[in-house]
Amino acid sequence: MDINEFNYLWDGSEQGWCLINLSDNPTNPIYVIQNIITHMALIIEDDEIAQLVIEKMLKENVTIKEL
Repeated sequence: MDINEFNYLWDGSEQGWCLINLSDNPTNPIYVIQNIITHMALIIEDDEIAQLVIEKMLKENVTIKEL
């Protein structure tokens, strides 16, 4: 699976996607991918792909919200 199929999460083609940090510990964030417009979370079942997508979102400066 190629993470480019998730481009819409960081390229602006689909509005509202962000990362929600669920952790109280700033040195160990736990991120969930969520659309703040639709209130839908995205679950990527492959943990390795999910981590790559989150890393790409961080590199692309996607909004990070704290819970």
